[in-house]
Amino acid sequence: MKQVIISFLCVFIFTLSACKSDDGIDSEVKKVSENVLSTNATTFLKTHFQQIKIKEVNQFEPKKPNGVTYEVALNNDVLVDFDEVGNWVSVESQGKGEIPKSIIHASIISYTSKKYPTIGFNKIERNSTGYFVELMGDIDLNFDKNGEFLERLP
Repeated sequence: MKQVIISFLCVFIFTLSACKSDDGIDSEVKKVSENVLSTNATTFLKTHFQQIKIKEVNQFEPKKPNGVTYEVALNNDVLVDFDEVGNWVSVESQGKGEIPKSIIHASIISYTSKKYPTIGFNKIERNSTGYFVELMGDIDLNFDKNGEFLERLP
């Protein structure tokens, strides 16, 4: 009987820890209308994804540690994360398509077109120190705020 109780407690604790988010902060996620997005966010979407419809908008409360408050899923399998004022934090293709180069810093485009001329962009993240870029062939690169190459990640 004692072993059954201990086994049950272990399963219960494991289940609770598996439900925690990856970043260690439990954020409530709720679907919201695209009307809650700021002018910055809607302008960004209209500029870089003109013909693409919004599939859904999720709001995180509290915001994620990287500043993400809103996650916008588009009909072309692209996810765009925005902070609370509508600045983009990351753009990622969940499918086989590329993200628009119009989002990417000109120096990053210049570097990748020389080093990886046939490979498209799968993801870009922006933070306080610079940019993280994932190319289609699982090539991960870091750049500083000015778009200058720092390193290729393993």
